[in-house]
Amino acid sequence: MAEVRPGVKLETRQYGDPATASTLVVWGHGLCNTLVGEDKERLWDFWATTRTRSSGGDAAAGTAEHGDAGRGRLGGDSATHSLGASASDGGGAMHVVRYAARGHGDSSPASGPADCTWEALGRDMLTLGLRARRVPEQRMVLGGASMGAASAIWAAVHAHNDATAAAAAGGASSLPAPPSPLPPPPHVAGLVLVILPTFYDARTRRKGQIVKAAERGFEAMAGRTRIRGIFEGSPRESEPPKLIGVRKDSFKSVMLGGADSDLPPPDVVAVAVASIPTLVLSWDCGDSTHPASSAAAFAELAPHARVYIARSLEDTAAWPGLIRDFVAGL
Repeated sequence: MAEVRPGVKLETRQYGDPATASTLVVWGHGLCNTLVGEDKERLWDFWATTRTRSSGGDAAAGTAEHGDAGRGRLGGDSATHSLGASASDGGGAMHVVRYAARGHGDSSPASGPADCTWEALGRDMLTLGLRARRVPEQRMVLGGASMGAASAIWAAVHAHNDATAAAAAGGASSLPAPPSPLPPPPHVAGLVLVILPTFYDARTRRKGQIVKAAERGFEAMAGRTRIRGIFEGSPRESEPPKLIGVRKDSFKSVMLGGADSDLPPPDVVAVAVASIPTLVLSWDCGDSTHPASSAAAFAELAPHARVYIARSLEDTAAWPGLIRDFVAGL
């Protein structure tokens, strides 16, 4: 477990050797998903070539989903294995830290919706990354899927604002003062954004859907039967919905926090990510919660971003390699 705020700990899993890796990748999951759910779906598991093995405790009381072997604890005694960033270019090994967001998995419960907004989750992601870095010079890449992708964008904005505040304070912080023009925000070497959720004007409908789901309650969410749109017409069409990863005792806070979330204003995002290499992976396969239009809208804020759109479930098989190659090339 990794503490990111006083009394707030996040369930983590680590992959690769933190002592030698040139790049740290911090990865967040989607709303109501968690580590086990991502492992079962295997849609973007760029970390899957090797896994850190560590003993983990029982799942916290009230969780809907229990973890399995491989739950890593920052600062613990887990055994680590080498995880190459790319087999093709030898770009240096990665240390990947995946985590369950507040109110999910074995992480601390949420005390209210404010704990679970994208803005708050972005601060948690940045704090986790800064504490997981081996040395200040180690490259740090932030990324995730859906809510995790939105968290990564917010984390980049937080890093940019922190650096600006430190510079205005005369360098009182350990963060380097940014010269002009602004370099990448301190500590953020890259962003990997997978299946971006809707944001800005396009998010209105989604907010209403999340509020209604919160009103229906945890049991209704856990008992849902609708498959993901991405699986329709594919060999996985009959696959049951992913396991719900949100804690039962945090369900309403998580959902209302998600409903009350959005990206920072467009100009704020554009400035914060302007010099950060960014990879955007999306699909155009019937998933209205994560439409390809979200990737296009983000590309307008970050014209330098590399954007790939999968037209079928089969196309997503390239995603893990794209992520590894992107990280290796930084």
